[in-house]
Amino acid sequence: MKEKGRGDVSHGSRVRSQFSGSSVLITGCSGFLGKALLEKILRCCPEVETVYVLLRSNTKNGSAAQRRLQEEIFPSSCFNQLRRVRPESLSKCRAVQGDVCLPRFGMSEEDFMLVKEHVNYVFHCAATINFNEHLKTAFKINVDSMIHLVDICKSIKKLEALIHVSTAYVNAPVRANHVIPEEFRSVPADYWQLKSRVDKMSREEVSAMTEEILESSGHWPNSYCLTKCIGELVLRDLGESLPYLIVRPTIVTCAYKEPEPGWIDTLVGPTGLVLAVAAGVLHVAPGRDDFVVDFIPVDFVVNCMLSCAWFVSSGKEGSLGRSSLKIVNIGSSGRNPIPWKFMLEAMPGYYHRHPTDKSRGPIFFRWTRSSTVYRLLDLLLHQLPAVAHDVVSRLKGGKADAARTMKKIKDALGVLKYFTMNEWFFESENMYTVLKAMSWEDMYFFDFDVRSIIWDVYFTIWSHGMKVFLLKEGPVYYDTSKRSRL
Repeated sequence: MKEKGRGDVSHGSRVRSQFSGSSVLITGCSGFLGKALLEKILRCCPEVETVYVLLRSNTKNGSAAQRRLQEEIFPSSCFNQLRRVRPESLSKCRAVQGDVCLPRFGMSEEDFMLVKEHVNYVFHCAATINFNEHLKTAFKINVDSMIHLVDICKSIKKLEALIHVSTAYVNAPVRANHVIPEEFRSVPADYWQLKSRVDKMSREEVSAMTEEILESSGHWPNSYCLTKCIGELVLRDLGESLPYLIVRPTIVTCAYKEPEPGWIDTLVGPTGLVLAVAAGVLHVAPGRDDFVVDFIPVDFVVNCMLSCAWFVSSGKEGSLGRSSLKIVNIGSSGRNPIPWKFMLEAMPGYYHRHPTDKSRGPIFFRWTRSSTVYRLLDLLLHQLPAVAHDVVSRLKGGKADAARTMKKIKDALGVLKYFTMNEWFFESENMYTVLKAMSWEDMYFFDFDVRSIIWDVYFTIWSHGMKVFLLKEGPVYYDTSKRSRL
């Protein structure tokens, strides 16, 4: 692609050229972030040799990993543009059947030897992001996988960089008015003893002890934040000799520009909340509208991951020492903060102008920090109307699911309450250290400077994206002034 007056910018991108002739291993490609990462590598790094995609076999229909890649991953709307501009790149992918919970990720001997001999870059995106995941399961996916990951990476002969995706909310228990630094967070208890204790207990025993474990281990809000924190510590302690970097995104939301403006394929987090407001079924929730929320578009996270891989492999730490930069926060609260109030004024406004076909009632919304007010308004605005809707539906012979839907929404709000009633400001000095080391050609393809996000534009893109990619309503539009980087 050429930019007027500057020639072919692709030749000057060091981040892009690092993957020329290289092979990559990605875990978690069935997830939102993993798909976006895979698509970006295939579209913007066409000279990559092979991308190994670790996938579990779908035991329900008996399909092997390669079939799952072809039938479940590639048909995603994430790959629409790739199929138009560079469809041959899809042939560079090789599915590797495995499971991150197993030693050597459960790979066959043949696949393990391929990874050991040929892989240069590893991106570990696999995780359970269910905040209420059973603690025993969360340990297996978020902690045990890190032990296996380190073992695998130590055996890889030509490893240039390991990028592990964590979360900024490993700092969730921190209560401070200052910016939270890019440092490892310790756990009060010996995390190896804690892991051993959980491993030895039955699921029933762990369920009964979960609240006590979360509290005694550092006042954690959920199993996700605790186990992601311990996963980081495992990498720090066991992977000291590895060229690794931990990328900590905040709340990952729809694409700003790539692969399509507004692309999203998950209802996790605030997206489900906004859709409930847009459908006219959610009108009040516990929260502080004056508190800052930390969103980061998925394409910014992907660009940061790829740039960090180049930063590690090229030794750009320079005088700081090769192993000094270990954690990069990628979020907006430190450099481009936005309060909840702004979001939940802008996005319902979009749906007033462009209502969804699935709307059930009027669109209005407010936060409340009072539990009493919330319970009263929840009864008046949510529960009673849902019951009335179901009664009328039954009389007409229709589907009576409003009360069940409201229960799911209420349960989701209960999970999110900890995050809507608190705020955090995350340091991003290391993020800007990486950005400053990049050339303008790198920035053309892999920009992740959060200061460039224009929030009112982004919320419109997000609102439209939910209609197009989740509700399947309306045409996809393209931002012709800022085309995706090819």
